[in-house]
Amino acid sequence: MRYFIHIFNGSQLIAHPDGGDFPDLAAAAAEGAQSARDLVAEELRVGRPFPMRWEVHIAGPDGAVLEAVPFTSLLATEDDLEPEPTVEAQPRARRPECGLEAIYAREG
Repeated sequence: MRYFIHIFNGSQLIAHPDGGDFPDLAAAAAEGAQSARDLVAEELRVGRPFPMRWEVHIAGPDGAVLEAVPFTSLLATEDDLEPEPTVEAQPRARRPECGLEAIYAREG
């Protein structure tokens, strides 16, 4: 099906006139999200602030917006990330030739 990926910058819609063929809405939304990430990266690269109010609009052939993806939803925070697995420290076998005791013994 043909979907249209538009950018809404908070006050103006920047429409993609040709659209693209995608197997379903989820695939079009995924492409729109990647396009948004690319735009955000470019904005940041040239020193502009993160476009907080921008959104990707996925529209059908009739122009109806089927899904809106706020750019802010694409930000990952530490709270969103899965914690790293906790690895319990295993005691190491002491080697007599290493450590402070060995240094002091050699210097003494």
